[in-house]
Formats: sequence, C-alpha cells, structure tokens
Amino acid sequence: MAVYTAGVKKGAATSTYQTLDGLLKDFYGPRIAETLNNENFMLKRLEKRKDMKWSGRKVMFPVHTKRNTGVGFRDETGSIPDPGGQFYKQAEITDVLFYGTIQLTGLALDAVLSDRGGFRRALDSEMQGLVNDSKNHFGRAVWGMPVNGTGDNADRLNCVLGTQTGAVVGGKSTILAPLGYANADAASTTRYFRVGQALAWGDPSEAAQFGHNTPVGTGSGYVASVDSATEISVVAETGIAPAGGDQFVIGSNHTNGSFEYDNGLNGLGTLDSSFQGLTSQTFQGIPVTSGGDYTWQTYSKAHGDTTFDTTFLHSLLHNVQELGSGSPTMLASHYSLLLEYVNVADAATRYSNDVIKGGYQTITFASDKVYDWVVDKFCPYGYVFALDETNMFWAVRRDFGWDDRGGAVLKSLAAGSGAQDGVKAFYKSYLQLAFNNLNSHGIARGIKVDSADLPR
Repeated sequence: MAVYTAGVKKGAATSTYQTLDGLLKDFYGPRIAETLNNENFMLKRLEKRKDMKWSGRKVMFPVHTKRNTGVGFRDETGSIPDPGGQFYKQAEITDVLFYGTIQLTGLALDAVLSDRGGFRRALDSEMQGLVNDSKNHFGRAVWGMPVNGTGDNADRLNCVLGTQTGAVVGGKSTILAPLGYANADAASTTRYFRVGQALAWGDPSEAAQFGHNTPVGTGSGYVASVDSATEISVVAETGIAPAGGDQFVIGSNHTNGSFEYDNGLNGLGTLDSSFQGLTSQTFQGIPVTSGGDYTWQTYSKAHGDTTFDTTFLHSLLHNVQELGSGSPTMLASHYSLLLEYVNVADAATRYSNDVIKGGYQTITFASDKVYDWVVDKFCPYGYVFALDETNMFWAVRRDFGWDDRGGAVLKSLAAGSGAQDGVKAFYKSYLQLAFNNLNSHGIARGIKVDSADLPR
C-alpha cells in the first residue's frame, strides 16, 4: 500500500519496497483496521437496476412526448374528433469510461507474497483498496451534473467539485456550487475536496478552456489543505493558478482527456434547476422544456423557508404525481435532512422512534403510500430527491471488474521501451446512468439545515 505525507499530491504512485515497509516490520495482528467510510447507499440502490447490456456506438430508446388529442365527447350528428397520434423522440446516450489503476514494483510484490513477510499480501491490500476507492468515487459522481448537450462551453457542469468565487485571498480559494449545484446550502461547499487530490481547473466560458476538442484547460495541481467549510488551498504545478469563475475537476493534468470534465456520469444533478434551467438545454439529445407538445423536465420546488416542514414533502410528492407523469418510489437526501424531518415529525406524531443511521429508512405519510428514504453522504445539503426508479436505468457495456485481457489481471511492465521490474492492474467499467422520463421525478432545494445536524 502506498504511503503519503500530509499535503503532498496523491495519485501517480507506484508501491515500492520502501513504501511497503509498514507491512514488513516484526509481528502484526490478524487484519487491517478500515478507518474510511466506504458506504454509498444511493449507488447500492441504483445498482439494482443494471438491466441493459449493450454494444455498439450508443444506446437509443424512444421517449413518449405527446398524447393523442383526437378524443372527446360529441353530439350524435357532430363531427368526430380530428385524428391524432402518439409522438416519440429518440433519446440517446453514450457510455462513460471509468478507470482505477494500481502499480507495484517486483521487489515490493515478492517481499510480501509470503504471509510470513506481512499480515496481508500487498496485492490483496492494493486491489481491495482500489475497489473501495473506485466505488467511493463513483458514489460521488452519481450526484453530479451531466454535460450540456448543446455544446455551449459556458453551460457544462460535468464532474465539477466546486467553482472559485473571486481572486485567491491569503493563498485560499473560496468555493461555491458544489457538484455544480448553484442552489446548494453554503454550510459546506468544500466537502467534496480531499487533501492531496489531483485537480485540473479552468473557466468554461472561454472557448480555449474546458470543452470538447480543445487542447488544454487552464492549470492543474493538487489540494494542499481544506481550510474551512468554504475555503481550500491549492498548489499549481502546471499552467495558470486558479482565478475567479474557474471550475475544479479531478484530473492528473490539464491536457485534454486527462481530467473528468465532459467525461462523467449523467448524475442525479440532471434533475436540478441549476442544470435544467440553462438556456437551450438538451439532455440525452432531447431539448429540456416544459409545456408545449411535450414535457422533458423535472418538477423542481424551492423551499424558501427558514424551518423545515413536513407539508413541503407532501406537496413535492403530490405535485410530481399530479403535474408530472410518475409515482416516486423513494426519497433521497443527506443524513441531515432525514434528521430534520424526524425532529419536526417527533413533535406532532406518535411513532416508534428508531435509531437514525446510514442506509434505508421507511417513511409512511398519512393517507399516502410508504416511501423508502435513502440517506447518502454525498447528497448535497438542503436537497430532497423524489425518484421514480422505474424511469431510470443503467446502460452497461462493461460492469465493474478487473481487466483480464490476455488471461491475466497483472500486466508486466518489463516489455517495451522504458521497461521496469513491476506490474500494473486496471479496474474499470463502461456504463452510463440513463433517464427515460424526467417528468416522473421531483426535487426540493434550498431547505435550511440545522448546523447541529451536519458533520463536524
């Protein structure tokens, strides 16, 4: 396992004999104590719907956009309604490519192949650790915003960890709009940044920066420290230092194709007004619009009050059912919003007060159906998502797994120019999250959360 010094960029790390020294000393206990939270409940929930295997260039599927208007009551001798018909548009998606890599030197690998050399083989430790890290990364991306299909650079929000406001002051960048959510609660806008995280940044409103077919972004480096709920310190290694309006994404450098911008999931941020409200917006090849011939838009409701109330959730769900075309099967939020709900309901309702913890909770509204409430650590603060799971699916070309082409997971680095005594392995997936109806989901935003309910 690679060992890093605090404040030093992570990534681009090959495990060597020296870095594995911690596994080789004297005598060790029976296991590695896992101190990281690797639970991603929304990802687990959505993974149940990996129901489309595909190949070829892209997935295309019909979306019902207009009803037959040729219906109505008439007099016995009157003219029957003019003929109408059902109308459809072709939605289309392409998969995104996700990779994780481990690399070990030959000496490091051989030194711990025997259980006598350490309490756990280096390979097992590195491979399982990468799987956990990959799931964690993917779990965050599930909540992100997609790429704007119009090709307007100013509107792309994909995989954005946050946006810098103003100039760097005292070596610190002030961050807003986590994951692209312009309406997100400002209680903690740096929560998706990690010390040592490799970053690329640029101003998407400039054609020479982030975007398709452009050679470079603005700069790249890493997170030196997360200083507060709204400030981070960044070390620039190449290009230009961050400036006001720059968006930060995960990436090894700012050359095109080496960062996540334009290369990520169609996350649940698709449903937010920060994305759907953009001018001339399209998603999955269909213009985002409400009314007219069809509705390809999510019902979005701004809270706007200082205190949370249960009526607001009733209103959200009922509006999706009445104005939309779906029947939500679950609610999703950060832990803090479920606590807000319980605090309000506790004062007015008699019920069995169970322990609130990560995972699934069941909420029953009076005179209404039972909803699963999924709480997830990556969900933006102040948001509740009402999701109709029947109108979402994973289009999977290749599910998560190790690349074993050639019959082996470990690929030798001893061949070709620059040969090394070592091995490398790739963990990857090719898939995309798809929506076959935006009008069947709802989203509540701007809900104030008690700071006492937020992580400290």
